[in-house]
Amino acid sequence: MRYLFRRGNIWHLRLQPPGQKAIERSLGTTDVKLAEITAMPLIREHKQLMYARRQARLPRVTNAWVSVHAPGMHDGFFATERELRDIKTGAVIGPNGGPAAILTPAPADGPSFEAFDAAQARHSRAVKDGDDELFEQYLKQSDASEKDARDVWHTFKRVVGKPLSKCTRNDGRAVVAALGDCKSTTLRRKMVPLIAMANFAIAEGAITFNPFAGTVKLLGDAERRLPFDDDDMKLIRDHLHELDPSNQLLVRVLATTGMRRGEAFQINSEAVENGVRYTVIGTKTEAQMISCAPANI
Repeated sequence: MRYLFRRGNIWHLRLQPPGQKAIERSLGTTDVKLAEITAMPLIREHKQLMYARRQARLPRVTNAWVSVHAPGMHDGFFATERELRDIKTGAVIGPNGGPAAILTPAPADGPSFEAFDAAQARHSRAVKDGDDELFEQYLKQSDASEKDARDVWHTFKRVVGKPLSKCTRNDGRAVVAALGDCKSTTLRRKMVPLIAMANFAIAEGAITFNPFAGTVKLLGDAERRLPFDDDDMKLIRDHLHELDPSNQLLVRVLATTGMRRGEAFQINSEAVENGVRYTVIGTKTEAQMISCAPANI
């Protein structure tokens, strides 16, 4: 399960091969057990590669012959790598040393991991500084998702590794490139917390301009989804019972309120006012308070 995550209702697989970008792949199912079975061959291959790397880095014992005397003439005898011989007759008079087990940290023969090691060296953990304190202050007054904000902040610290006050737009573009091969709309969404944090820093007088604003060019590559028509909704209702209770509830909430999946996923509590159960979606205005009174949907 550590390699699986859910995006919407669909289970996905995420692997981090050595020295490469993370691989994400849709498993095409809402059933976690079927997702595990589908992902099993890829996870096994990934684990085999990581095991080979660990084994290649472990100290190991090798067998070798260790000579006591250096090959050549000595006082009273002649030495080869493995034997001692009489100078006059050439007869073997004894062994020169013997077999030994040597502990060595040298990599075993196997796959090369230079790319992985180089990537690890580039992506070393950044030391906390004044910018991190500024970031924490931004989080306290921000309505942004803390996870999304911390993810992109970590990427900035890892990739750029310089103070905000010394960043240029090229540094902002480097962060965009490090976020992966995504659609431009997705990249812009991922950059929003970092752009907002830089605006906060400007307001605090820590920097004079925003190096991240406008670094993502919208390419019109967003995927356009057609709305469900009446036939689609009938098909959904006919098969609603095949989903587990939590996903049935999700479908009902989306269908009856018009909210987005991301908004529904943020619901973590409810309240009661005048006998009516409700929850608050979003934080922009109080008008986003949506009644969730029980109904037969």
